[in-house]
Amino acid sequence: MLFQGTEFEDVKLPCNRENMTKLAEALESGDYEQGKNYLLTTKDDKRKYCCLGVACEISGLGDWIPVRPLHSKSNYVVSDVDYCDAELPHAVQEWLGIEHGMMILGIHSTGDVLTAAKLNDAQPGDYPMNPGEAYDFAAIAAKIRETYLTD
Repeated sequence: MLFQGTEFEDVKLPCNRENMTKLAEALESGDYEQGKNYLLTTKDDKRKYCCLGVACEISGLGDWIPVRPLHSKSNYVVSDVDYCDAELPHAVQEWLGIEHGMMILGIHSTGDVLTAAKLNDAQPGDYPMNPGEAYDFAAIAAKIRETYLTD
């Protein structure tokens, strides 16, 4: 288990295995710089992605639109009614074959869910909602593989 000493239960969840594998491989590739709190932030033409932002990027389903001029965060826009800045738009959830915008990766004994977004954005002291420190893309990809891609 990735989070030894915590009370998170491993879960096995259904997905579109082909697209989830593409996401795990993209996170492991080193092609994306990791950011926090938003799907995509841009500063001085340098892009930083949350792990969920990488999913949006590789899905090819929409476009990045800045929230407002001179602001660093962007919405991923699939349509006039399907866009987000911090969780997966519905079309990207469907592309991945999942039903949660933050991508569930475990369930805590309190009933709280462990999500990819929480692993990406964790801050010390956030337990049990977060394990206490942010995980790099490789560790998040390993948890995605464990949750969605192993039998």
